[in-house]
Amino acid sequence: MKYILQSLLFVILSLIVIACGSTVEQSTSGLSSGINVSSTKSTITANKKLMSMNLVLKNNYSSKVKVEVKDLVLDIAPCDISSSILTPNRFTFAKNSRVKVRAELTFMGECTPSSYQLEGRTLISLDGQTREVALDSKAQEINATVATELPSAYELSVISKEGNFSMGVPNLEKDFSVMLKDANGTLLNNDFEITKIEVVSENTVIAQILNKDTGEAKNSLLLENKNDASFTLVSKKLSGIAPIRVNVSFNDTNRKAKTISTLISVPVMSGPPSAISISYVGTGQDEARAKYIEEFAVSVTDEYGNRVNTRPYISLGAIVGYSVDGRESSNQETASTKRLYYGQNDIEQGIANGRVDPLGDESPNTTNFEDMTNGRTNVFKWVNAEGANSDKLVVFGKGKNYEAMGKWDFSKIDDNTLKLEDDYHGLFRGDLSYAIGRNYYQDQCLDDSREWLGTTDSETYQLDEEGTVIVSYKYDYQLMGKDALVWVNLNGYQSDTGKITRLGEVTKHTLRGKGLRRIPEGTISIEANATQPTTVTYEIWHDGAKNVPYRNAHFWARELSSNDCTVLSVQSSNEVDARSCGGVREGRSYITYTLQATEEKGCSFGLGDILVADEF
Repeated sequence: MKYILQSLLFVILSLIVIACGSTVEQSTSGLSSGINVSSTKSTITANKKLMSMNLVLKNNYSSKVKVEVKDLVLDIAPCDISSSILTPNRFTFAKNSRVKVRAELTFMGECTPSSYQLEGRTLISLDGQTREVALDSKAQEINATVATELPSAYELSVISKEGNFSMGVPNLEKDFSVMLKDANGTLLNNDFEITKIEVVSENTVIAQILNKDTGEAKNSLLLENKNDASFTLVSKKLSGIAPIRVNVSFNDTNRKAKTISTLISVPVMSGPPSAISISYVGTGQDEARAKYIEEFAVSVTDEYGNRVNTRPYISLGAIVGYSVDGRESSNQETASTKRLYYGQNDIEQGIANGRVDPLGDESPNTTNFEDMTNGRTNVFKWVNAEGANSDKLVVFGKGKNYEAMGKWDFSKIDDNTLKLEDDYHGLFRGDLSYAIGRNYYQDQCLDDSREWLGTTDSETYQLDEEGTVIVSYKYDYQLMGKDALVWVNLNGYQSDTGKITRLGEVTKHTLRGKGLRRIPEGTISIEANATQPTTVTYEIWHDGAKNVPYRNAHFWARELSSNDCTVLSVQSSNEVDARSCGGVREGRSYITYTLQATEEKGCSFGLGDILVADEF
């Protein structure tokens, strides 16, 4: 209830703030996400290629709300921008404060600006709850004045020989040139005497300037005093933005000394993805579609611990129904048949021993997977490897076996060997845990053999600039309590080998749904000196769905008693495999207590919290 009230207060507060508006600064302003945006000064050079703006962002939220702004982007209509620097680009408001943002812009050609639009992201937090709201000033009129004090040059630029500024990690190099031009865009001739060119890295933990004479990486470096002078930036192990400032001193045609500066931002991208994590976020519900929704955060880092900011795509899914081990006499799933799920401690010998064999690194589609446990044969006899409902192989295990882990499509060579369909250029991997199954669960407790489905909105998601994406897994109510195997795969470029490396991660997760309740819900009373024991059976039902019993799944119950009720015996559906149909109960979950009071006094008994428990 506290969470609901906090969320409601949060929404109401946001709506009130947005509705109230705010006063206009020196120019027209826009209001977005409770933040007022205005421009106080705009100047443009005579050649209409360089522009600077002073912006003011005013926080109109309540002082109880934490407001963080990030990822600001400024558009100028109708101009095409070649580079822009906003300082600061990320900040947190003090209570009811204003923040000044300075914008330095370079246009691709001559342009007369008519309007600006500032966009970004706003994170608003209240009582531990955080929401993201888009910041958008909308198009606002702009009246830029021509700068009165300009250097004789009108333009200083830094260009990359590759045509872009981004670079990778670690110890990678990128070459730049310093260009000083006149108002017409012509490279300055010898009439302009350059006296000093200095290049400074303003974030030296990300990148430094390479002294080519000594091979040392320096925080700053003096270049040769000539136009089109070059310098080399070398990356470290951290990714991020590397601001590089260039200061040029020169004497103009009137022999007057002048200094101009420019600041470029070099994005240093993360290295190839090397590790993936899957973390449970929370559970929601889509009542209109009779679905629970489980959310997971998938995060990816490179081998140096950088969050992967290259925004690669990942694929994901889950197994909820498992194939039957081929050593069983029938492929029908029952309470006593073994699943084709073998974790590290699920094999008789105590070691999961599937293996991935690349069979030749240069030959695609020649990778096999085998079950190598001693004494096991025909393990894959009942595996379905044909048609639209083909089973999937999911591989997991200990250690950094990332290139082998995740989901594999396959065809069957024989009852002990699968041929993997995707290219694999990793190493031979043994001692791997694995499971084979599909995204639907067949209910063997009902005569109509109905199926329950689990799906994602898409099998493909894109990571954000933080190296994370939130994914949703939607499933029918009847899958609550089932042990799903959630898998993620990603293809990452390995710069040192020039190859695409396949990565994967898997987590076993019990689908939690929206809670359980018991019937009867209250407590029972037992009189003292009762001649016969009292028996009470509690049925377990979904708390988040109407008239849906909790079936084919396990649970945990907290007992509530007073005055020392004696529990003579307990019978429960938890005592058998979760796939058991429980006699006439059609797989429904229940727990039965046989109780008796003491001879001296009566007692009461009930159940408290009911929680989902592991299926297996």
